[in-house]
Amino acid sequence: MRSAPRLPIFVLSILLVACGAPNDAADDGTPDGSAMSSEFQSLVDQYAVVRLDADVSHLTPAETEVVRHLLQAMPAMDRVFWKEAWGDRDELLARADDPALRRYLEINYGPWDRLDGDAPFLDGIGPKPAGARYYPEDMTDEEFEAAAAANPD
Repeated sequence: MRSAPRLPIFVLSILLVACGAPNDAADDGTPDGSAMSSEFQSLVDQYAVVRLDADVSHLTPAETEVVRHLLQAMPAMDRVFWKEAWGDRDELLARADDPALRRYLEINYGPWDRLDGDAPFLDGIGPKPAGARYYPEDMTDEEFEAAAAANPD
């Protein structure tokens, strides 16, 4: 069975570990430090906000330049991953009046709970499409396998 590409998350993880991520979040996980209280708060509380740091003094100037370019590419990679995982990020987040729900949508890159087997956590949202939205939603496994066999590279 096909699955959504994980490269953006992998690259982001490597960069966060190698370079350290900015930590604008407060201890409660909200960017502005406001307290969250809702049915989604306990779901948000499953996650911890941490700062990942690494000593990068061993990198050559060329490697440091590569990391700088990768860091600059991260916002674009994030936008692409949102499109692959859900679709229109801003439209989905605009539906969330509850700060805890909004944060949980951001954590999961959409309305499917990644810690609960991608179960939908919003009313009216069906199962996560196979391959997220990276592949056409109506593409069958047989069509995917045929396309992969016809294009092995």
